Amino acid sequence: CGDVMGFFDNILGPLSDPFGTGAAGDANKANEGRYKYGLSLLGGMYPQLEMNYGKAENLLGSLTPTINKGYGQASRLLGNAGQSAKTGIRTAGKQSMASANQSLTSRGLGNTTLLQNAQRGISSDTSRQLASVDEGIAQLLANLKVGQTGALTGALGAQANLCQNKFGALSGLNQQHLQFVADPQDV
Repeated sequence: CGDVMGFFDNILGPLSDPFGTGAAGDANKANEGRYKYGLSLLGGMYPQLEMNYGKAENLLGSLTPTINKGYGQASRLLGNAGQSAKTGIRTAGKQSMASANQSLTSRGLGNTTLLQNAQRGISSDTSRQLASVDEGIAQLLANLKVGQTGALTGALGAQANLCQNKFGALSGLNQQHLQFVADPQDV
């Protein structure tokens, strides 16, 4: 008739091994090992996620000072260009004054209203040209500020999107972790 105890051990399996010895204990230990491994994988994702998002946050955080620095340099260059243009206009105005003064004086008209009118005209032209440079520089600076504001807004929007994505990823990871803990049979 064979080994009756061996027959019952094979049929009853886990019921005949309530303390985790034999085949049922081995299977239980294997399941626990897979479960712990799964938990360690999920747990290892948190620091990796934080590290990757931290790098991206640092990169985006450095954009604001970089943007401000670049636009500040452009603003200074525009100011310098404006000053150079105005210096050229003043120099040309002085040369025109001297030329008109010399020309009229050599004709014997140095103390006449004709010279005064020529000087007023040259002075007026110089003033208009200086005002035109100031207006042009002011318009360029305003456009530069609009560009800077757009760049800063874009950088801040990217930071906001990154934070939103980070918290979404953390939420999804937390949900997977909780689901894994609640349903260990899927291991």
